[in-house]
Amino acid sequence: MPRLEALVVDDEPASQRAVGRVLQREGLDVAFASSITEAKDIVGARPPDLVTIDVCMSGAPDDKQGLTFAAWLRRHHPRVARIVVTCSDAVEHALQAANVGVQHYVFKDEIVRKLPEAVRAVLRAPARREAWTGASLVSERVRTWISTWGPTRLPVLITGESGTGKSLIAQLLHAEGAEGGEGWLEIIDCASRDAVRRLRLCSSSARSTRGEAATIVLDDIAALSLEAQARLVLLLDAEERTPSRTRFIAVSRYDLGARATEGTFERALLDRFVGRMKTPSFFERLEDIDDLLADFVDLSPHRLECVPEALDDLRTRARAMGSIRELRNACLQLATELAGRYAEKSDVEGILGSHEAASDDRTKLDQIAQLTLGLTTSGNKPLEVLRHTVTAAIALHRGNKAAAARALGMKAGAVTRRSRPIADAAE
Repeated sequence: MPRLEALVVDDEPASQRAVGRVLQREGLDVAFASSITEAKDIVGARPPDLVTIDVCMSGAPDDKQGLTFAAWLRRHHPRVARIVVTCSDAVEHALQAANVGVQHYVFKDEIVRKLPEAVRAVLRAPARREAWTGASLVSERVRTWISTWGPTRLPVLITGESGTGKSLIAQLLHAEGAEGGEGWLEIIDCASRDAVRRLRLCSSSARSTRGEAATIVLDDIAALSLEAQARLVLLLDAEERTPSRTRFIAVSRYDLGARATEGTFERALLDRFVGRMKTPSFFERLEDIDDLLADFVDLSPHRLECVPEALDDLRTRARAMGSIRELRNACLQLATELAGRYAEKSDVEGILGSHEAASDDRTKLDQIAQLTLGLTTSGNKPLEVLRHTVTAAIALHRGNKAAAARALGMKAGAVTRRSRPIADAAE
């Protein structure tokens, strides 16, 4: 039976030797890389079974190259097990590591004691497959849509609020695809400067020589300029005329139909996306909270275990949160801070703070909603309430609209528009 292989990615020779000795004692053949470029070359030539990664590869305190590499591994080689071995004790690094699919997080001063059990755990456990969690009706509809559109190579558009799972749906579509999720997945940030160049490089003609299926996710597609959108229309038309193994998935938090009507988004591009999905908001998935909590407490490199009172507190907090991402990050923060010990209710309050203020805000908003519904005006009731709120904020700040905008969390231009009567503002 062939021996398992490991790659140690670390810029410090002493750390390489220490990690390498532990891995060799666990029966693995070990290779070493002192840079991310070298690591990618090794993985590209022959993916190992396990990679250990240092967060900081240059000595600079803000260096997070290791986490970027972990994200790259997750996209291109999801079956490779990933363990971070680092000196960094920054909570934000541990949270980011969990978010990019790192399975264990080991400090360098605990290599001898902690690394062997982490290695055994990740190599014994089957690869964790992402899934859409929840038994509610809206979640069942999402899974049905994914299973329907996943096997096709047709362009699809996913919209919805931030933190509601748009990127997860894109990954699940890729996994459900005709190639069984084994093809090449590329996520392009359309707000970046090189988005157009990467789009051109990722076209099917640029990838055809590799003979791989490709899924290209266009994240924040609304950020593309109108010129870049027009180029994308031509690219999608070329794909349609010459069927290939490339599919495009667009992601946006905006209503692109409304933007197309305003002229700020290409209607022709919107029409190219055949499948459409709007992700359900967090408040549409309140029935899924228990399922989501059960899923998230298992995500961190340090598994989160809660006593019943702490779990009840988390459920109450979840209902006052604004997004699924917020709930996920709260679970990861708890697990990282507690580092494997049981969470008591006092731990939840000490780490996440009191949730009474958030609950009180939610109660006040519910009261405002009820008062709004009770208004006798025949006009647009929510806009009337907003206009009066803006007017009150301007008066409170003695006519200073910039200060009123800051207090309301709005842009100054929006405050100016909303302080006028609705009929005037609509002109």
